[in-house]
Amino acid sequence: MPNFEQDDVNIQVDDGTLTISAERHEKEEDKSKKYVVRESSSSFYRRIALPERADADKIDAQLDEGILKVTVPLTPLPEPKKVMISAKNKK
Repeated sequence: MPNFEQDDVNIQVDDGTLTISAERHEKEEDKSKKYVVRESSSSFYRRIALPERADADKIDAQLDEGILKVTVPLTPLPEPKKVMISAKNKK
């Protein structure tokens, strides 16, 4: 996400979906002539379905030199349950 600052980026988790959006507006004015010299706008939007095992409370995001890294940890799978086999009594 080059050219975006941390304050420009918004990350939300809602109902099993991770949404990443960013907006940046730039305006350069010539104050002596009282008009806009250059105006630009950039935006970014992605929506990603998370797996059922995603731990939404532990999602972490870092933005470093234009690279956004989002880590979504998964909850561990439950251990398999051993079922005991009982012997049938013969009479």
